[in-house]
Order: sequence, then C-alpha cells, then structure tokens
Amino acid sequence: MTLILYLAILILGLWLGRFFKVFFTGPDLGYSGALFCILFNMFLSSIHLGLAMHERMLFVGDVSSWVDEYPLVLWPALIGAVVQATFIPMKTDRSQNG
Repeated sequence: MTLILYLAILILGLWLGRFFKVFFTGPDLGYSGALFCILFNMFLSSIHLGLAMHERMLFVGDVSSWVDEYPLVLWPALIGAVVQATFIPMKTDRSQNG
C-alpha cells in the first residue's frame, strides 16, 4: 500500500511541478511565484532523495522492508528527484510570447 501511495505521490508531484512551472513562467513572474515553485519542488525532491539515499519517507518512516522487496523503486525515486528539480519557472520577455 505504501509503495502505491509513493508512486501516486511521485506522479502527482511531477504533474503539479510541471503545471506550476508552466503557470508561473512568463513576463509577470514575481518573487512569490518563483519562491513557491522552488520550495514546492525542493520539498518533493527531498522526499524522493530521502527514499533513494536513506530508505526513509517523510511521514512514513523506515521503508527499507519494501525497498528490499522492490529495489527497482529506487530508480523512479532518483529520476523523480532530478526531474522535479528542473521545474523552475523563468521570466520571459513579452516579445517572445508572440
């Protein structure tokens, strides 16, 4: 059950990170929007890295038993952490928008 919950959080987190990046990217990007995206992505990346490096999940604790049973879950955790860290919004010029 915990594995399915983690994979759902992984997919939902990646989707939300991408959504926030697209939503906040543009000429009106302010400090609050950028800070929100950075903190959101850092939080989820820390969950993924905690699983991959320490076999612990936030709010769950030690998950080494199911990591031993399903060792392939470490690859989506590492990939999810790297991809999540790339979802940073950018400020663009108005001329680039068309």
